[in-house]
Amino acid sequence: MVVKNKQEKVETFIFELTNRCNENCDFCYSISYNSITGKPRFGQIDKDKCFNVLDTICEYGAKSIDFSGGEPTLHPNFSEIIRYSKEKGLDTILSTNGSTINNENIRNSIIDSVNCVALSIHGVNDVHDKIKYEKGSYMRAINSLEMYLSNNLNVKVNSVLCNENVSNIKEIGESIGIRDKENLTWKISQAVTREAGLLNRNKIDAGDEVYEMVKKNIVELYFQEYNAGKIIFRENDV
Repeated sequence: MVVKNKQEKVETFIFELTNRCNENCDFCYSISYNSITGKPRFGQIDKDKCFNVLDTICEYGAKSIDFSGGEPTLHPNFSEIIRYSKEKGLDTILSTNGSTINNENIRNSIIDSVNCVALSIHGVNDVHDKIKYEKGSYMRAINSLEMYLSNNLNVKVNSVLCNENVSNIKEIGESIGIRDKENLTWKISQAVTREAGLLNRNKIDAGDEVYEMVKKNIVELYFQEYNAGKIIFRENDV
């Protein structure tokens, strides 16, 4: 994380707390695991350095921060770090897979200190679990979604289009309640061909034509929600 001079005003920072993750998506844009060997890569920033980073970006005029990873809630000092972020007055975003929902300390710190949760849901039921290589992952994500919304947090569900979910992805909208739930948006992205996504490109990349077809179908199916800004799309911008 580098800012060249104080004339460069960056208001939102993405802060990768750790590259540790407990799921193994083939399209991961990070370096959470080595998709060739299947073994995890591990690295994270210690608590004091995290505090120093937060102090520094505030000096440069930061307004918000997106804690990412890996899975950021796996950082051993996660709760302290996001509470410090709130103390600094930063609008705090959390990008998560929702897997640590049963940890009371983590759950309470999210409710107390996070303004928006970006939650990964890539399919319905077994489709999501297969993509994540983690049985039960879908229900944990849905339970997390309900918990966040019931505590008045803004939630953005992130879904990555890949070969595994092309025929299933429209069902995600119904499963998350995009039609009738407030404080909820849904972002559908192409798989990013970077890191694991690059190594697994032939396995995961559904292609531009299929992505455009899915976009068209989603807009037709959820026309009102799309027009209201509750559904957004992101192309592979690698």
